[in-house]
Amino acid sequence: MRFPIEKKLHVHFIGIGGIGMSALAYALAEMGHDVSGSDIREDFYTRSFLESVGVKIYTGHSPSHVDGSIDLGVVSTAISPANPEFREFLRKNIPIVHRSQILGAFTKANTTIGITGAHGKTTLTYYIAKILLDAFIDPSIIIGSTMSELSGNNVRVGGELLVAEIDESDKSLLNTYPDYPVIHSIDIEHMDHYSSYEDIYDTFLQYGAKTPWWGYTFINVNYDDLYNMAVSLDNKGVHVIKYGFADSGKEADYVGFLGDGKLTVVKGGSRLTSFTLRYPTKYNFENALAAFVVTHMLGVAPAVIASALEDAGMPGRRLEYKGAWHGATVLEDYAHHPREIKALLDGVRQMYPGAQVWGVIQPHRYSRVKALWDDFRDVISQFDKAFVMPIYPASEKPIEGITTENLIEGIDSAFYSTWDNIVSNLMQAKHDTNGKVVIVLIGAGDVYKVWKLLSNE
Repeated sequence: MRFPIEKKLHVHFIGIGGIGMSALAYALAEMGHDVSGSDIREDFYTRSFLESVGVKIYTGHSPSHVDGSIDLGVVSTAISPANPEFREFLRKNIPIVHRSQILGAFTKANTTIGITGAHGKTTLTYYIAKILLDAFIDPSIIIGSTMSELSGNNVRVGGELLVAEIDESDKSLLNTYPDYPVIHSIDIEHMDHYSSYEDIYDTFLQYGAKTPWWGYTFINVNYDDLYNMAVSLDNKGVHVIKYGFADSGKEADYVGFLGDGKLTVVKGGSRLTSFTLRYPTKYNFENALAAFVVTHMLGVAPAVIASALEDAGMPGRRLEYKGAWHGATVLEDYAHHPREIKALLDGVRQMYPGAQVWGVIQPHRYSRVKALWDDFRDVISQFDKAFVMPIYPASEKPIEGITTENLIEGIDSAFYSTWDNIVSNLMQAKHDTNGKVVIVLIGAGDVYKVWKLLSNE
């Protein structure tokens, strides 16, 4: 992997524990740059990887962490200009860039596959990375989750083909320049940064329109609006590769046929291969179809792709098995949008037929819950039992009336649960229930800590 600045830099990251920030910090340190950073958390899970490549990490934020040797400061959208280290950057005239600009520099310096979308992008990035690793192509990888193939890390510094998950949440995807953009899904999401659904659509359209003449934009036409986007980009002269399931009814370059637990991929009327998955949900097959299309267009043989996908697990916090608790199977998943939660629920019901599925759901961000109120209520009501925790605010302030108590009002199968009573609520429900139970810890916040409470009980 290349970085466009050859001079050795000292780069300081504010909020280095964030999954995207830590990946960039690791990559720069692995390439020989001096890297430091701070975070309010002491125990973020990528810390050991950063320290293994010499990154100096401070707990908490202080002007004293910003010394005169720093050439560049890096921040994320979550970092306020009121942050004491941010203010010290300004006082010392140290240049400040958004983390997406560092990622953008990597995308300019390497041949880049840039995966974005409202849903599925982490699993899709994982599948593409896994295929390229199995094909001995030596990819560089930046992904928003852990990979067992990287010994639990979320970044790999390899050759000059970069596989990068591109965050769309704050419009910063427009600071990146992939040769092969992948627009995998679209939905009403991140309304704290977008003014409307049309704004989201236009941002993705701009992302695809930046495709260089030698590259391809890959678009999932299972979404009606993305099919329209593909037509629009094609009319603008962008080389678009469309993929989708046969039942979408949309014209596509690659078509996937689902049946008997397998996906058959057809191109131009000719069957290329068929394969199954270790986690054979419809939405994972959709991710796998996209991964097949991208890597096949890059020259990987169908048999190699199929073998890699059949062997693939999942990235961290995606249908992750945690263990057994009083006879119940406990899984964890990062799903935090109602559409993702519904896909997760359908997938778990498919994987565990006949089992009751209980969700320990931690809604994520007040703005998301407000924008998708009815959708959240609908999906919560579809669990056999839902234990819904207080809204995880991330960096947001509360919104009047947007509370978990109000969200689940009138849903008989939903129970308001806090850190103090979640274990007792689950224990009582388990005591009153016969038969097989699967408990899924759901959310992008710290709901994963429920497993520690359960395992210590």
